[in-house]
Amino acid sequence: MNKKEPGFSKEFFIVLVMIIITFFFLIHEINKFGVNQISLDSEELKKENKLLLEKIENIRDEITLLETDQGIEIIARKKLRLVKPGEIIIMEYSGKKTKENQIIE
Repeated sequence: MNKKEPGFSKEFFIVLVMIIITFFFLIHEINKFGVNQISLDSEELKKENKLLLEKIENIRDEITLLETDQGIEIIARKKLRLVKPGEIIIMEYSGKKTKENQIIE
């Protein structure tokens, strides 16, 4: 008598191993894609960080300038259009556009 042993067949184990290998391959590919995406995001964040650091440095330079008499004078002349006594302001007009004021001492 050919009695069948209880349990799983050889074919079942082969299919099971193939499914497990496929599963691990898919997990590996998904992780690889995720790592590549993280690398791209990291590069973008580094560029943005560099630009923000440059802006911070420019703002610090501007603050340092504005803490001096020369910086205050620049703002007073450009924004408030203040002049020193005896100065003459010459404004040049061409068509509809107005060029920036020139100050002559």
